[in-house]
Amino acid sequence: MPAVFLSRPKAELTNPEGRFGNTTGGIGAIYNSIYNRPSLVAALDVWEQIAQDEGVSRSELAYRWVVYHSKLQAEFGDAIIIGARKEEQLRETVAAVRKGPLSDAATKKIDEMWEAVKDESTLDNYESLRAKA
Repeated sequence: MPAVFLSRPKAELTNPEGRFGNTTGGIGAIYNSIYNRPSLVAALDVWEQIAQDEGVSRSELAYRWVVYHSKLQAEFGDAIIIGARKEEQLRETVAAVRKGPLSDAATKKIDEMWEAVKDESTLDNYESLRAKA
């Protein structure tokens, strides 16, 4: 699940006029079809709780998990793309990532959350988007 999904409140996902809205047409409708699934929507509450327990924002939790706990490996050229609309957002994200790995408790909860949603999740947004276009 991308950081843009995990960093948003559940209300934004379920709002038909929001970023992932199914009435906005175009990319919003496509994202809605990929991410607006019962287990994924429910996982946003779990994600929020993990972030609160860890004392970080939803987006910081996502970026730090990807950088320090995912299967990406810099030695093989793997990297992440940080998206920011404003310079301050970029600075905040870089500062968050520099804080290092998440706690063992947070990573365990994230792994448990993934087990609950992996059957409804897409692993390749590009292919999912292409198939729906």
